[in-house]
Amino acid sequence: SEPKTGDKKVDFSNVPEISAYIPQIRDATLPFPVLACDVDSIPQTLIGWNDENHSYDFHNMLFDVPRQGMKRSKMTGNTRGVTNISDCSEYKVKSRGYGATDDMSGDEERESDIFISDTPIFSIVKHWPPEWQKTQEWWKNNF
Repeated sequence: SEPKTGDKKVDFSNVPEISAYIPQIRDATLPFPVLACDVDSIPQTLIGWNDENHSYDFHNMLFDVPRQGMKRSKMTGNTRGVTNISDCSEYKVKSRGYGATDDMSGDEERESDIFISDTPIFSIVKHWPPEWQKTQEWWKNNF
């Protein structure tokens, strides 16, 4: 007999054990994979692994290749207390190009703010949970 198929009425976002496809490089000499994408807009739980001592920025090669158009600098603090990295208090989007942030006068320059290209070179990973789920207590407690 053929297996029964069809919509099981279980949303991807409702299964905490599922991780998303996240572009990353695995190396046996490193304790964690190196991320090769922007993961700011997804729940951190979808990345599939967790380094309790460092933020995902520590493992993200996106910040190793400074370029014009980077939306922010590397964060050093732990981001585990929030759902998305973009919800972190240290998260600051650059507003004046070439690395200036809202809290900078524009004259400061840091090594991570030197850019070499205005073309994105890494993937951006996004997640769109169902609208009804965003208001559920389950969502707030699990992501």
